[in-house]
Amino acid sequence: LERLIEDPDASYIVREDSRVYFTTLIEITEIVGKRAEDALAREKSKVLNRLKEVMRGLLIAEDEPHSPFSKDHTSILTGEELWLGVRPEDAPQHKVVVYLGALDRTEAENLTMGYANYRNVVVPLDAPDNDKRRELLTATAWLYVIDRMTSEKELETMFAGDEFVKNVNELKLKDIRKKMVNTVMSLAPKTFNRVWYPAGDGVRNVTVLPPKKSLLGNVRTALESRGVEKILKPEEVDLQVFLGRLAEAGGRLDEWIQVSTVV
Repeated sequence: LERLIEDPDASYIVREDSRVYFTTLIEITEIVGKRAEDALAREKSKVLNRLKEVMRGLLIAEDEPHSPFSKDHTSILTGEELWLGVRPEDAPQHKVVVYLGALDRTEAENLTMGYANYRNVVVPLDAPDNDKRRELLTATAWLYVIDRMTSEKELETMFAGDEFVKNVNELKLKDIRKKMVNTVMSLAPKTFNRVWYPAGDGVRNVTVLPPKKSLLGNVRTALESRGVEKILKPEEVDLQVFLGRLAEAGGRLDEWIQVSTVV
């Protein structure tokens, strides 16, 4: 009984007279929840890496336009990486930086404009809503814990000698994982829906509502939206609008400069 009481994965149910009832059958959800909380407190960097992996699969959707941006030129940065100065290469390719937090204006300007040779090619995407970020990170922590438990075959040890109990918990764990995957896939585009873009010597931002299915779909939609209109479509270009955008960027027609698809 003392060993059972000290077992962190054993759940107390009720005491009746001199009897104490515990279960390890129906409380696998509670076990995962406790471990997810612990992972967020002690292994947050690993949870963030797991979130990066999941979000890589949500960058594009086949039925949503995302050009001129692509998976290959999209970076996903944590707060620590931003603090360390990690950012895209100063190169002509159009790039998106997905920041796993909320940028302030100075941070957004540094990511967008702070390059010696190429401007108007980097667009940051961040998550302004603290509650949605917390919910997304919590669901990711559950995924991280479940995947680790599965890879280490913990249930075989936890329920050794009781095949029925093990099988029931395995099914429950698979069901929980499926729900968390769906939660993350649904939440990510809703959470990362604020796009920063160059405007003159600074930056502005726009929030995509309703969000698209993919992260780069959010970026493209934001830059095409009314009042922003930063995507240059050569077949539809208005020369006066183009020259105005060029002037905003400090360009002169008598100089050789790079002209980005994002104006």
